[in-house]
Amino acid sequence: MRSAYLQLLGKELQQAVSTALVFILLIVAWFAFLTTRIGVWPNLLPFGLGIATLGFVPFWALWRTFYSFRQEWTGDHMYLLLSLPVPGWYATSTKLIVAMIELFIYSGIILGGSLLLFTADGLGGFPVELLREQALFSTSLKAALVQTLGLVILMIVIQFSYLFSRLVSRRRGLMMILVGLVSSWFVFRVGGWIAPLLDWIPPVKLHGIQIDAGVVYMHTAYLGVAPIIGSFAAALLLFIIGSNVLERDIEL
Repeated sequence: MRSAYLQLLGKELQQAVSTALVFILLIVAWFAFLTTRIGVWPNLLPFGLGIATLGFVPFWALWRTFYSFRQEWTGDHMYLLLSLPVPGWYATSTKLIVAMIELFIYSGIILGGSLLLFTADGLGGFPVELLREQALFSTSLKAALVQTLGLVILMIVIQFSYLFSRLVSRRRGLMMILVGLVSSWFVFRVGGWIAPLLDWIPPVKLHGIQIDAGVVYMHTAYLGVAPIIGSFAAALLLFIIGSNVLERDIEL
């Protein structure tokens, strides 16, 4: 069964390669253009536009989650996928994994390109010693993990909504929207219900900086993660239900 899972994962990766290469080339071309604007545009504007590109990645991941299954049906590949002697969670999990792999690749390229623009633009007067602060690095990593967890929750909701919409023969788009709204309410409502049971989980310590008249101030905040962990548990329930819907109830 492990071999079958890896084969299915390999198939998903092969299908994603061509689209991923196009996106990577577009991102590289965009940053190459921004590099030519250093010294021409106002200070740090190329960096700002570069780091702003990171905002498209979560929306792309959500679209990719929807489109990966839709592509199976429109391309008549779903017959083969459902005929394979594998559980439904193989298909649902491999598609989520591939979407996350692409998400990390695009994010890495954008962050790397933005850092190059930042340094090439003379750091904009930013205190370079702050880049060596372990507390800020730790905060960036923790914030990224929390945001990624929230994104995975939304990806599962979209995947579940699309699979559930395949149970009807008409108005599937409307069904997907309605199921998506109800599922989102369910996930975050359950997260609020479960949160008191998870109070034993310590909050995440985050550090921020403020620069005033050349003086750097560092402040600390605490983020409670119990609600998002509870929401993730609810999303896992939707993932299990969606995988079973795919395996047992969807008719081609």
